[in-house]
Amino acid sequence: MYLITGGKIITEEAILEGFDLLIAGNRIEKVVKQGEFNPDETIQVIDAEGGYISPGFS
Repeated sequence: MYLITGGKIITEEAILEGFDLLIAGNRIEKVVKQGEFNPDETIQVIDAEGGYISPGFS
């Protein structure tokens, strides 16, 4: 499981800023307000550094 933070999340409806993305396996588990989820040492944190985050494309 990992947490992507610090980016702009692209959805079908909008581009979200100020949110974190929690990923489990290869699926989006949860979108939470930035800082709302406190990861423990088992969760890898990835800083998107202001970049865009989008789901995979088929």
